[in-house]
Amino acid sequence: MSTTIATEQDRRVLRITLNVPETRNALSTRMMGELSEAIRGAPGRGTRAVLLTGAGPAFCSGMDLRERSGGKAASGRPLMELVHAIGQVPVPVVAGVRGAARAGGLVLAAACDITVADARATFAMPEPLLGLVPEMTLAVLASRAPSAPLRRHVLTGTVFDAAAALQMGLISQVSPAGTFDQDIAGILDDLNRCSPDAVAATKRRLATALPPLENLLAAADASDAGFTAPHAREGVEAIREGRTPPWLTPPDQGQAP
Repeated sequence: MSTTIATEQDRRVLRITLNVPETRNALSTRMMGELSEAIRGAPGRGTRAVLLTGAGPAFCSGMDLRERSGGKAASGRPLMELVHAIGQVPVPVVAGVRGAARAGGLVLAAACDITVADARATFAMPEPLLGLVPEMTLAVLASRAPSAPLRRHVLTGTVFDAAAALQMGLISQVSPAGTFDQDIAGILDDLNRCSPDAVAATKRRLATALPPLENLLAAADASDAGFTAPHAREGVEAIREGRTPPWLTPPDQGQAP
């Protein structure tokens, strides 16, 4: 049976690739379930670190909106359960971000213990452009990013680069052109030299600063409710149909401001 992710055990590193490039690795319910299962099962494979990357030109485009349209009732809970699994698993999870990370894709990247981005990677929280409230994005990122820069990007949905993401504390490192693979390999080597028991204890200590699961699930439920709003339904359908939502259409020339 085909899967939405590709996994490879490379000695002490479990390499997981989001592997649906035709959707820019959108987070379907199935993909999030497979990711959670793979990450939770990593310690049983003798893994010292997990490396998470995306196939194709994008790291992850966010939640799969095909599951949120036409009356379908997908849930955001699997994403928040995935975020919680990353925080709780006793091995470090390293994200390697090439290309775009949008909305839930940015959440996924920022939730990892160490996140390395190619200098050409881009990030955005475009939910308001789609008529959505970024409940899950804020639940995960608000404790990590300075308030003023976060407000600037989460209110406008604007794209920002890897340098800005680093400045905001959403990622750990920016790799100049040509050094991405080498930088990731260096981090994985560093982790392999550490005591796995000490690393696991350190992760438990770090997890005390993360949002509790009940808060994450509450944000997911609020996000689900937001998809039922008329403006959210219109935004999602407009994007799926390749048209512009009405609030992105310039006003008529003669219309008063």
